[in-house]
Amino acid sequence: THLNLSDTGFRGKIPPQIGNLSKLRYLDLSYNDFEGMAIPSFLCAMTSLTHLDLSHTGFMGKIPSQIGNLSNLLYLDLGFNNLLAENVEWVSSMWKLEYLHLSYANLSKAFHWLHTLQSLPSLTHLYLSDCTLPHYNEPSLLNFSSLQTLHLYRTSYSPAISFVPKWIFKLKKLVSLQLWGNEIQGPIPGGIRNLTLLQNLDLSGNSFSSSIPDCLYGLHRLKSLDLS
Repeated sequence: THLNLSDTGFRGKIPPQIGNLSKLRYLDLSYNDFEGMAIPSFLCAMTSLTHLDLSHTGFMGKIPSQIGNLSNLLYLDLGFNNLLAENVEWVSSMWKLEYLHLSYANLSKAFHWLHTLQSLPSLTHLYLSDCTLPHYNEPSLLNFSSLQTLHLYRTSYSPAISFVPKWIFKLKKLVSLQLWGNEIQGPIPGGIRNLTLLQNLDLSGNSFSSSIPDCLYGLHRLKSLDLS
């Protein structure tokens, strides 16, 4: 039921026999070298999986839409690869998903990414750092009912933006927010005062023009604050 092959120095192809492990729930192949390979289709048929970690493996190409068949996933990490997603509609069937890591993915054509991700009722941790995101229309109603962690550091937008997206200030349950290295300009936005549960806030590496705003002093739960 549990197979952890992370950081073992494996290279080449993933043996398809792994797909025969019909009771497997936890699979970790992270920190291996499958450089230049696409995510194999047999992984998308392992519907009993609740945990799948393919991070730091060198996978490239499109994220297969069939990965949406893994509707029992609680944890999905595809981060730190060279992956492209033309849409993220495949996530829609993952109603149980709590942790989603897509860092370094090219999402520049996934125009409805925000509408899709915000509808996931159990999503608690979302990592989109070093991603390329498209221009999008902010939804008038924002669910993200469970989101506690949001990492959007060194994120680029096409076309570029130089401000903090307003939808972030509606995430009332956020505990950790990282927006460092985004070339954000202008004053530190007052909307941060709405995030009263924040414990970790990183706004470093930006080009804010204001002094430290009074709204930050109202975040009484803060344990870590980086304004460097």
